Amino acid sequence: HAFAAGMEVPEANLLAFRESVCKVLPELNPDIKPGSRVFFADSRIVAGEVNENTFETLQGLAPFGAGHTEPIFLLKNILVKEQKLLSGGKHIKFSLFDERFKFKKYSGLLWHKAADYPEDYVDKKIDILFQFGKETRGFGCKFYLQIIDIKISE
Repeated sequence: HAFAAGMEVPEANLLAFRESVCKVLPELNPDIKPGSRVFFADSRIVAGEVNENTFETLQGLAPFGAGHTEPIFLLKNILVKEQKLLSGGKHIKFSLFDERFKFKKYSGLLWHKAADYPEDYVDKKIDILFQFGKETRGFGCKFYLQIIDIKISE
């Protein structure tokens, strides 16, 4: 398609290539700071679309893997009502709400990266990048939001 690109970089030039890209990226997008994390969402989603129907539809597209990656969604302006550290501070569990959609409540989990997010987000609106995670305990179709990145909403 029109936006696709590809290239080869000899292994001997890989470090120089990486350094050049890291130098040019901030010039192309001033919001990207050296050392910052950069993620890309496959789609923006609104809270009303974060439901079991969407989860089941995505399950029908599995299995995911190389060449067929699981989609990453951007959910903006979601309110954090609770934040709890798990497993000795390795993980964070969030209770998330969106009052625009009949106070929908979601469970969000940030695995293995609690140290990267020391802020208390309770009663703040955040934007999250996430993938649907499958709840393995209990009965029925349950999902949670497997959080990849968080930022305070603007």
